[in-house]
Amino acid sequence: VGAAAPDRGPRVEVLRALAADSRGDEQLDVQHALFFQLAMRDDDVARAEALAVLEAMAANPAFATWPRADIALYDLGARRAQARDRAGARVAWRRLIADHPASSRVPDAHLALADAAFEDGDLAAARAEYQAVLRTPAADGALYARYKLGWVELNLGDQPAALAAFLAVARAADQPLRGEAIKDVV
Repeated sequence: VGAAAPDRGPRVEVLRALAADSRGDEQLDVQHALFFQLAMRDDDVARAEALAVLEAMAANPAFATWPRADIALYDLGARRAQARDRAGARVAWRRLIADHPASSRVPDAHLALADAAFEDGDLAAARAEYQAVLRTPAADGALYARYKLGWVELNLGDQPAALAAFLAVARAADQPLRGEAIKDVV
């Protein structure tokens, strides 16, 4: 049996107090630490507070020049999506792409936008976003984006493009994505 997780209550309280007493980049640093402490909890109250902390950070005037704003914007989009605020999630991910185009999180934001568009049935937007991920071939989600692009092409009626995408994934991906692509080739 593993050791019990440490009680994060006192740490959260200290971070809340520090966030209230600080300004600018220091406040953002503390709020980001508070977000992570809250995000580790598995309850609705902590999730709601974690989202509120990210919202406050994004509204802070110092946020525009804060060095980890791109990470916080990606997290904000993910938290909004988790809260079933798909429109709000899109706003955060688009802000990340627009404000931090050189960020390593940009392909992740494009992938999240693509998946949301795919789920909504907006295949043109999904195609554009999956293709944006593929402009960074070394991105963690590139093979998945290629796979999903195959499904977009199939749903749009371009079977040769879909087959090419599935074959490329089958040749390059590890399991389980490779197995899925092989099934889809057949």
